[in-house]
Amino acid sequence: MHNNARNLIKALQALARTDGQRTLAESSAESGAVLSILKQLGTSTDNISGDLGLAYREILQLAQRRSLISKIDAVAGFRKLPFEVPALEQTSGTIVGFIGEGAAIPASELDFSVRKLARRKLSGIVPVTREMASAMPAESALSRDLIRAVADGESAAFFSNAAAAPDSPAGILAGVTPGTGSSNPENDVAALISAFSGDLDGAVILTNPRNGVKLAALYDGTGARGGELAGIGHVTHSEIPDGEIAIIEPGRIMLADDGLEIDYSNQATIATLDSSGDPAEDVSLWQHNLSAYRLTRWLNWHPAAGSVTWLNSCNW
Repeated sequence: MHNNARNLIKALQALARTDGQRTLAESSAESGAVLSILKQLGTSTDNISGDLGLAYREILQLAQRRSLISKIDAVAGFRKLPFEVPALEQTSGTIVGFIGEGAAIPASELDFSVRKLARRKLSGIVPVTREMASAMPAESALSRDLIRAVADGESAAFFSNAAAAPDSPAGILAGVTPGTGSSNPENDVAALISAFSGDLDGAVILTNPRNGVKLAALYDGTGARGGELAGIGHVTHSEIPDGEIAIIEPGRIMLADDGLEIDYSNQATIATLDSSGDPAEDVSLWQHNLSAYRLTRWLNWHPAAGSVTWLNSCNW
């Protein structure tokens, strides 16, 4: 782990040891860098800079090693935009051809839509016992929990067919009618590619690691950690449900990313949800001797029409 990320974990542990009292935590900071981070924790995004800004970027870099979005981006880049900046999304092609001297250049009737990605936040809470939160030997375990929560949370939201809501983007599968898979992986890959209307040269196939292993029996160069499948980049992630396979064109998926924030509390009451997403019970952190880390990831995306094709009900 890099120094700034390590100092952020130490700052969070200092808060845990002092029951969230910032003045006491700051007085017990083991270094000037940890103190600098403590002073900035909980401030608005616009004010994050210096050591804390570097720490967040380092934590994000660690999370991105597990993130489906970052794994895809490493194979074929997304169309990256700042938040709230209007961008043209072309929905019809451009005519290009040879012309004679003095002749008019041919031009199609271009069809554009203007789109901008609103600032959206993906948030979650990671509860731990106060003993773990404050114990220095738990530093590595604590950091793994934070990193896993960030990476898996954004990956699950990205690869889903959930519809858009006022505060969240639609999953990339939303509005795309899936094909029905079979018990034959070779036939399913062929059907997926045949149905895809995007550019195969910039495409990426997505499965979970288990299905990646099964594809490795048919295609050289891929497996549980992905690779290349029939000359097309193959990315795997555990948040992709078993029996689902997709092909996407990242260059036609707009992506806005403004990093993450982490905050700490041991006094809040957490409104928990059951497995169906319905309200369950309110849990007092203080009463249960718990601490909690709140993660906020600033992220949004939008796939162009035809940039995603997928199959479900694959039974390999």
